[in-house]
Amino acid sequence: MSTVTRIAKRRQKEIDAVLASAAEAALQEVNNNPEQIELAIEKAVEDTVNWNQIVIAPMESKDIPIEYFIKTVFPTLYLDPSFQVEKTRWTVEKEQAYIVNLFLGLARSPLSIADITHGDGPMRKHFQLQLQKGYTSATADGNNRGNAAVRFVNNEFPIEYTSPCGRFNLSGTFSQLPKGFQKMFLSKTITLHVYEVRKLETLSELFIGLNDGEPLNNQEIRNAYIGDPQSQFVRLLASSLLPCSHFHSAVHSIPLPRMTGEQAMSSWLSGCVA
Repeated sequence: MSTVTRIAKRRQKEIDAVLASAAEAALQEVNNNPEQIELAIEKAVEDTVNWNQIVIAPMESKDIPIEYFIKTVFPTLYLDPSFQVEKTRWTVEKEQAYIVNLFLGLARSPLSIADITHGDGPMRKHFQLQLQKGYTSATADGNNRGNAAVRFVNNEFPIEYTSPCGRFNLSGTFSQLPKGFQKMFLSKTITLHVYEVRKLETLSELFIGLNDGEPLNNQEIRNAYIGDPQSQFVRLLASSLLPCSHFHSAVHSIPLPRMTGEQAMSSWLSGCVA
């Protein structure tokens, strides 16, 4: 046996003895402190958990200029009839108040949209036509605010504002206001919350949780569950009958502020079933 081999074997015996001693000490530690060892194991397992995986709709917050929102983002937003009414809920007075608060820096509520380009099979099928037309997101919350900014810049309503000191006076539509103000307004930023949504059920939950600051009526909540046969039937029936003058008159005599036709139809059907 060569000298090198003898040295290697001796070293191996030493290593084996050290390992055996360490293993015996570890076993003794387990026997003496079973609770501490169990806690250590639980902590080691806990440290391997990626809690970000619990998030079903990851969100990215962006501050973007109003001009960029109007020209680039707004044209790609789709208003799903499951969520949105045919026209804005806001009156012109509310739109005017929002625009004033916007350029004063007092309107900081974010606009929330859901990216629909990475959905699963059912979601892609639901938005197939919209994706083909170039829509990339669905509005989840903030439709009124987004529409107000677009309508204001398109000269669809005027504003009136006088600063407390009287130094600034604004009166008229966007194009009638000073060029300096126009430039300032378009450069103001709004906050956009972009949610990554992969399932229609998640989109429904997102809308219900992020309604536009006003309580949702029963029909809006029903409609939020995309693909629900009852909601689809009520929507189809209401849209078919509303052009009829008698039904239109009857529906609009009911004091329902939003989704009037669908809510009235649903209430009537419920009465018939009852």
